[in-house]
Amino acid sequence: SSRVWATPGPLVTRTAAAWRASDPGAVASGEHPAFREAAHLHRRGDRYFLTWSENDTRDPSYRVRWADGPGPHGPWQDRGVLVEQRPDAGIYATGHHSILRLPGTDEWVIAYHRFAVPDGDGYRREIVIDPLRYSAVGDLVPVEPGSHAIRLTSSLVPETLDT
Repeated sequence: SSRVWATPGPLVTRTAAAWRASDPGAVASGEHPAFREAAHLHRRGDRYFLTWSENDTRDPSYRVRWADGPGPHGPWQDRGVLVEQRPDAGIYATGHHSILRLPGTDEWVIAYHRFAVPDGDGYRREIVIDPLRYSAVGDLVPVEPGSHAIRLTSSLVPETLDT
């Protein structure tokens, strides 16, 4: 298995069982001028996808970018923005995400936080889940935030998680 983490750029290394140890000499790093945080790695078929947040979480332009490569250590080809603000819909700061495949299917979702709608800011956010789609050639299709989102706001989150 591999482990991905970040700061000041995305890093990846092969790990031993249960992620308890890694080989410091096998750490691969990536650089991107707008990299901020939240590196996430997933695989679909024989392609690997690295996604990350860029800009600051308090900035309305906070967003998710993506790259792809032949393996978990790259090399990575920057492919552009995956999720970004929609000012026309009052949606800003769409970042800090995770990507999940629904078990037993080829259906995928992306969960991320954004400024709460309405009147949110970098300190008042909500979690949303949108469908994640792939093109006929296997590229990620840019997500239109909020078009089919499941919104998780403080009234929907159990008290034990709403701290």
